[in-house]
Formats: sequence, structure tokens, C-alpha cells
Amino acid sequence: MPRIKKPDTNQLNLDDVPALVREYKNNQDFSKKAGELAAKYRKDLVTLLEQYGEADDKGHRWIFLEDMEGVKEGVKYERRVSNTIDVDKLETWLKRKKLWDDVVEVVEQIDEGKLWAAVWDGRISEEDMARFNIETVTWALKVV
Repeated sequence: MPRIKKPDTNQLNLDDVPALVREYKNNQDFSKKAGELAAKYRKDLVTLLEQYGEADDKGHRWIFLEDMEGVKEGVKYERRVSNTIDVDKLETWLKRKKLWDDVVEVVEQIDEGKLWAAVWDGRISEEDMARFNIETVTWALKVV
């Protein structure tokens, strides 16, 4: 089979489709393999950082590297903390303290289940609903 020349993307035509499809698929495969390999390296580094890393004052774990090109200090397994409120416990506590009404705001919103029930039982026509529909189109490139 003759080798297909890579197209000049400034001058595209239909004859370029086979080469573009080939290159597209090759790069998709490469990206997938690169992602899998990066995930493996990350897992191995995390294992080493958990075992041998030095904890700093923020709880990050470090392995310091000297004289490695492109690396200033080393590799860090960064500890990130997020906080959320246990809403159920807070609600119980606020009601017990008689503070519930002071901190709650009622927000009206459309219940889509009830809205579509009104369409299905004929109280709202599909034509009326169509007036409020916003259609969004997205595209996906697939080689099949």
C-alpha cells in the first residue's frame, strides 16, 4: 500500500482525509497510552511518598531531589483539606437552639417533575412547552 503523504493543513482538500484520519487515530491511541503510563508513574510516586516522604508543617509529603534538570526542589504529595457542613446535624442543632427561622431562606423554583406531569396530563400543551425550550448542539468527531 502506498504511503500517504501528510497533508499541509493550510491547503486541505478531500484527498487529505485518509492521512488526517490515520494521524488522528494514531494520536488518539498515543494520548490514551501516555495517560495510562502517567497514571502508573503517579501511583508509584505516591506509594514512595507515602512510605519515605518527609512531612512538612502543612502535612505535605516530600522527597527532595538535587541536581535534577527541570526540578527545583523535588516531588511533593500535596495535602489538600476541604470543609463542608453536615447540613442534617446543623438543622437539628439550629432548631433546638430556636435559630432555624433566622438562618433559613425559602427559594421558589420550578419542579421539573411536576411541570412535565402537567404536560403529560394535558394542562400544558407540548407546543407551549416548545416555546421555552433552548436547544444546544454539540459535535463529536468519531472515526467509525
